[in-house]
Amino acid sequence: MEALEVIGDPEPVEVTIRFHKLPPYDTYGLPPQDYPRVFAKRGATSKHRMPDGALCMWMPLDPPQRRWTHDKGLLELIELTRQHLFLENYWRQNDGVWLLEDAPHGLPRTQGGDSTWSTPKPRRAAGRPRRRRSSSSP
Repeated sequence: MEALEVIGDPEPVEVTIRFHKLPPYDTYGLPPQDYPRVFAKRGATSKHRMPDGALCMWMPLDPPQRRWTHDKGLLELIELTRQHLFLENYWRQNDGVWLLEDAPHGLPRTQGGDSTWSTPKPRRAAGRPRRRRSSSSP
């Protein structure tokens, strides 16, 4: 893969995406093709990195619409990677501000010991507030 142009980086960023038939890491019940490891800027500080240095871009226990899955294609994974790297740059340069909704790390435990997870609903994009329709509007 060629290096990615990322807003905030003066040079293109080398990215490695690794898919494993039998991953050496926990996939939390996901098929291996839905939980690849994406590496970029090894050693860079970030609040969203795995212990092995891979980018942490989604919660594995979230529903498919809230995470990348192989049927969405590599281009979407690459764009998600580009966005994540931009967010990391911004976070490092702006006192730890993460511009988009993000989830805490770790998998919460229920009283029975099972892992459960549910991220908050996505925020509405910034911009003009929606106009309320009055009850007399057609």
